[in-house]
Amino acid sequence: MEIVRLAGVAGSTLSAKQTVQRHLTDGSALEKFKELVKAQGGDTSYIDNPDKFTAAKHIRKLPAPKRGYVHTINAAMIARGVHLLGAGIEKHGEKVDYSVGVSEIKKVGTQVKQGEPLMMIHYNDESKLETALNYFKDAYRLAPKRPTPPPLVVERVA
Repeated sequence: MEIVRLAGVAGSTLSAKQTVQRHLTDGSALEKFKELVKAQGGDTSYIDNPDKFTAAKHIRKLPAPKRGYVHTINAAMIARGVHLLGAGIEKHGEKVDYSVGVSEIKKVGTQVKQGEPLMMIHYNDESKLETALNYFKDAYRLAPKRPTPPPLVVERVA
């Protein structure tokens, strides 16, 4: 919202919020996204029909090791785990597996019970899963008390 206000599109934060909501609701934000994808050579038919994406063969949950609140998530460790599943190239000549990844990631501040999924892991190769699991497990820090969320806007410079 702040960027819309600072760009002069809206005069106040409330007006900016209403502008953003209107563009999300009327479909113009989606159309702009499609324009961006097309301008970069992407196939926009996947936006209208996500079932065209290849699905991974297996889905496994990453269970919370204990009850608590999600305090921190190390995004770099999640990215490394997904890379190891096949979403990245380790050696020259390897192909990227676009079907692997993670979904339903619990956010910071979410309370979880022991065994509840912190995320869902989409994978094809069982032999790559174990190494990736170590990164996914180490990415989460749980604590007994709800964390204090950081402010969304740290400082205004304009």
